[in-house]
Amino acid sequence: MSPTETSPTYNLKVAVTETGVKADTLRAWERRYGLPNPRRTKGGHRLYSTRDIQTINWLVERQRQGMSISRAVELWRQYESEGQDPLDTLPVDKPIAAQTSPVEEVADLRGLDSFRQRWIKTALDFNEKGSDNILNQALAIFPVERVVLDLISQGIAEIGQAWYEGRVNVHQEHFATALAVRKMESMLAGAPPPTRPGRILAGCPPEETHTFGLLVLTLLLRRQGWEVIYLGARVPLMRFGTTIDHTQPDLVILSCQQLFTAAEMAEIANLLAVKNVPLAYGGLVFNYLPELRSRIHGHFLGEKLEVVPKKVEQLLISDVPLPTIKSPTREYETLLQSYREARPLIESYVWQRFDSRSVSQGMLTTSNKCFGDSINAALRLGDINFVGPDIQWVRGFFLHAGLPDILIEEYLSVYHQALEKYMPHADPMLIHWIEKIISEIDAITR
Repeated sequence: MSPTETSPTYNLKVAVTETGVKADTLRAWERRYGLPNPRRTKGGHRLYSTRDIQTINWLVERQRQGMSISRAVELWRQYESEGQDPLDTLPVDKPIAAQTSPVEEVADLRGLDSFRQRWIKTALDFNEKGSDNILNQALAIFPVERVVLDLISQGIAEIGQAWYEGRVNVHQEHFATALAVRKMESMLAGAPPPTRPGRILAGCPPEETHTFGLLVLTLLLRRQGWEVIYLGARVPLMRFGTTIDHTQPDLVILSCQQLFTAAEMAEIANLLAVKNVPLAYGGLVFNYLPELRSRIHGHFLGEKLEVVPKKVEQLLISDVPLPTIKSPTREYETLLQSYREARPLIESYVWQRFDSRSVSQGMLTTSNKCFGDSINAALRLGDINFVGPDIQWVRGFFLHAGLPDILIEEYLSVYHQALEKYMPHADPMLIHWIEKIISEIDAITR
């Protein structure tokens, strides 16, 4: 080690600039762990050497690979106790756990499949401690990004598919999702400070409660050095403009999974366009309904989470023009107004017709709300076909609302009668659409 490397040369401001670590964080590391350990001037000001700067960058890289700062310091001390210079250890872009050949790395990553299946099993067994242990083991072996994408995210997707197919009950699905969300939130709390210019605001539209995908994206972006202000679920439209003015984001990211929250997103997108703030968005509903993307005044981020950070970077560093959007026609605007006025009467009619049937109040309430909200959203977005792109979508929609399969056609028939009764002079497109759905359901249930 040359004297030049250890010579106290740089003040605190230079150390912050060279490493991207905030001054308060550097002071805290020094106070708690003794790393780095800068010299002091007679006036008490810190002076950092080249080696101090390298030490800080080494610690930051360990954090990027998923270690807590305390574990990174512990590893540094371990290398020193073994007579090794930590700076001469593995390259900063390699996982710390082991040095492997490219073929071995692929094999190691395949080992995540086993971890994922074990984690799914413990989550479905309501085993919180076991689930956490499996995630912690995986994080000690594999890069954080791969654990987040290939274990946690894919595991939640598999559980969600099993719930949709009836192989997993709603309580198991909720418990597993809650476990994953808590883990993501704890990892976010330990993410390194931002090192890149630009600010991102991330949230979900009003009434959207599914935040997991957005949490994953927020963590991935923070680990790449971006500043992300995470607003979470159900961001109200009221005073959102004030929040934009206060935070001055360079990009807003919104995520939603449902049709009726996509309609809310479209409204937020219009507000952002007025304020000249670019919007990027994604979510399950845009994967199932690609045509829906043409209704949102923003940039679609794609169907796979792992490619989204790169797209976000492109949006932040270059001026990407917004795609052309389709606005609802005047006919749809008129039909929307008519439907909103008639909806209470329509739902009351449905209640009366099913009053003597063995359908619980909860089932009818949920079916009316979900179906009505989706119709309302489709009319707002300008295409009634958004409610049901195919017959299986519609059937799954009602089954998850709690309505038995044998009553779906009857429910739709009663709803059709109500539309004809209370919207006789409205544009016929809504009535024609529900007739088409009834016909298709009848064909497959015969």
